[in-house]
Amino acid sequence: MPLIQKNLSRNITTIIVALIVIGYIAFNFRIFIAGPSIDVLSPINGASSTEKLVLVNGVANQINYITLNGRSILINEKNEFKEFLLLNDGYNIITLEAKDKFGRQVSEKIEIVYQGQKTEMKIDMLSSTSTLQQLIGASSTDSEQDTLSTPTTSPQDEQVLDN
Repeated sequence: MPLIQKNLSRNITTIIVALIVIGYIAFNFRIFIAGPSIDVLSPINGASSTEKLVLVNGVANQINYITLNGRSILINEKNEFKEFLLLNDGYNIITLEAKDKFGRQVSEKIEIVYQGQKTEMKIDMLSSTSTLQQLIGASSTDSEQDTLSTPTTSPQDEQVLDN
């Protein structure tokens, strides 16, 4: 009986150690199995901005190569990226794409609306009407003066011009 118990305890110990080693290996390889990932911290998808220049930052894990709108960007030793981007007026799509060393790809799209400073012109109807009347009055007086001072041509001048 003691021999059976020894073999049984040795087998159980071996099985437990093997399960621990397999679990440890599987736990450490889960990152490689999962592939590349991009976590964007800012700007928030669907946000609107009144600033033309925005900071795009986040974390990219298990990547070899990352681009922002088709332009290669760098990450630091903590796998963080920080890039400034100039927005167009209105609707913008920011695209981040990454690849790992096995060729697996991941992409993240952020939609953001730039609402720039709108300049509004307020027209004072009373002052613009009086200014308009002044301009019309001034231009009619000027045109009358121009008509009076315009040189006239004689019939002899017209014959010279026709030839």
